[in-house]
Amino acid sequence: TLLDSSFKNRQAPFRAVLEKDASAWLVSGLHAVFDPNEVVLRAPAGYAYQKPSGSRDTLFLKPDLALKSSAIVSFVALVLFYKQFAGRTQRFAELQTVFVDTMAIATVAYALRELLLLCGSTQPFHIESFHSYGGFDKVRRPMRDTSLCLISASTSMSLHEKWIAKKEVAVDEVVTLLTLKAATRHQSGALLALDIPRGEPSAGPPQLSIRIKGENFLPEQEPSKKVLLTDLHHRSDDEVAQFCEFAGQQI
Repeated sequence: TLLDSSFKNRQAPFRAVLEKDASAWLVSGLHAVFDPNEVVLRAPAGYAYQKPSGSRDTLFLKPDLALKSSAIVSFVALVLFYKQFAGRTQRFAELQTVFVDTMAIATVAYALRELLLLCGSTQPFHIESFHSYGGFDKVRRPMRDTSLCLISASTSMSLHEKWIAKKEVAVDEVVTLLTLKAATRHQSGALLALDIPRGEPSAGPPQLSIRIKGENFLPEQEPSKKVLLTDLHHRSDDEVAQFCEFAGQQI
């Protein structure tokens, strides 16, 4: 029923969208939420991200940057609910713990819990962060059907695969919010796969790394470095000659 006449000219497009498979407009909404210009970070020229997994890449995904409002969080939780529980209400009957790799996406888990309560769930599950790779080994293997693991993002789905292999859970007990279509494994386990070319492994020296810490996935503070300036090599260089004035002053 059209309640607002100002939408009269768009009634046909709206009807077409509503009558499509729900997954089509849910995925369309995810594309609007996870705008690549906002959630895809690229390292400056010559640098690479040193990820918690140990790999180095010029590209890094950070979906929590898009979770800016309660409406967005609720929508992502709705898509997660549709993927995991639609038509399978018995699936959450024994759910005890939702693991997250970072508390930055815990809001999605809380919103999911509200949806399950609306659907009659009587199991107020716990939400627990395992701090990405840093706390992975400390998590005890959960019993079947009692857990769900939410991973914020992965360009290769390596943490997703590790959770399945090491914790011996079912494939539908792990969901990665964001990945790339270039990921060759477990892509169906992600809410959204972006059609973005994967970054190339950096050929530069390890010193030129932006080290990403687990849990908050923010760059580590760069430690102080000593620089040696000599008369032989630097005195004639106008750009660095001024620093020679500080020689011997422990600056």
